[in-house]
Amino acid sequence: VLWAPIKDFHLVEPETLTQRVLPFLAEAEQQQERVVVHCSGGMGRTGHILAAWLVFGRGLLNKEAIAAVRKTGRNPYEAAIAGILRGKNPWKGVSELNALLNACRQLSSE
Repeated sequence: VLWAPIKDFHLVEPETLTQRVLPFLAEAEQQQERVVVHCSGGMGRTGHILAAWLVFGRGLLNKEAIAAVRKTGRNPYEAAIAGILRGKNPWKGVSELNALLNACRQLSSE
């Protein structure tokens, strides 16, 4: 069990993702254990964590990972969309999500 709190309508902190979440998921996969990724709503925070795993663990491109997650009803873009309510440019949120996913890709190649 890994508990990694993420604020509602925000992206996970990069250090939490790369140092805790992704290693946990990789270890679970190596041990052939089943994992459930969830948040209270099961949409945005869950969505961007799943997209990060698809980039890191499966080698998908950002757009492919996001599309795959969206097909499940989750929305990796939730933090970017919600940023509008906080006066944040939504394109900045999209850029931050892509930077996070790019960091996952870079980590997987190390």
